Amino acid sequence: MVKNAYQIFKKEVIKANTVLPQPVRNLLNRAIEEEDNKDAIKRLKILIENALIAEEEKRPICQDTGIVNVFVFLPEGVCLPEGFYGTLNMSIYDAYKESGFRFSTVNPPIIDRRNDMTNKPAFLKIIDAGFSDVVRIVFMPKGAGSENASFIKMFKPTTSFDDLLEDLSKRIVEKARFSCPPVIAGISIGGTFDSAPLKAKLSLLEAGLYTSEIAKEIKERINKSGIGPFGLGGLTTALDVTVNLEPTHIASLPVAVSMSCHALRYSICEFKINEWQDLKFEVF
Repeated sequence: MVKNAYQIFKKEVIKANTVLPQPVRNLLNRAIEEEDNKDAIKRLKILIENALIAEEEKRPICQDTGIVNVFVFLPEGVCLPEGFYGTLNMSIYDAYKESGFRFSTVNPPIIDRRNDMTNKPAFLKIIDAGFSDVVRIVFMPKGAGSENASFIKMFKPTTSFDDLLEDLSKRIVEKARFSCPPVIAGISIGGTFDSAPLKAKLSLLEAGLYTSEIAKEIKERINKSGIGPFGLGGLTTALDVTVNLEPTHIASLPVAVSMSCHALRYSICEFKINEWQDLKFEVF
């Protein structure tokens, strides 16, 4: 049976904006169990209630429906079909228009920052999926609050492990105040100046699913700040921290942090290779 890629993509874009992923909900529930501040618990419960209303009424979890990051995990030997990018962009435009999501993209970015009311283009990244037997597509709307709080720093390669963790923790605490806490921080250590931010953003997809000793240590340091939910106090300044490690140059140590508020939004669809090859892509 031939499936229409446009309809699938549009549905996933709407889902990404209105349905908080289960791993993120689990993090909120875990935070409630661990929180000892009654007012902070109330605020965390408000976030869960907000997510439930958004899903039930098909309304955006956050009013800043952002711009749409799209990650295509493409197996070796598999190609993007003709019409892919046009189909992708049109599905985003129609999803935002039909659902009443806020259009947020301005072009050009300086002087005449004109909003053409399309929310295009999709910010597309192709990720090598090796010899996987599936094509995986991730739709991640991201608002300006968390993007503006994200950062990259080129550390000296002689930086000690403890100094690195201390510097990162302090910087994330400073940024958390402007990123609608409780936050989720995706960190990438190593790689190159351009690879680290991408890997940091991708590592956000591991929130609530996988952790490491480095991530636990950074999260603990962040939560000692006492900023708490909504910035009004409590143990939960960071819901989660994820860390990606990459090889790097002997004279370099890039570190990037992709910040997210509690509303870490994404939707994932997967296609077996034969399903991918049978998808219908329209020409717009």
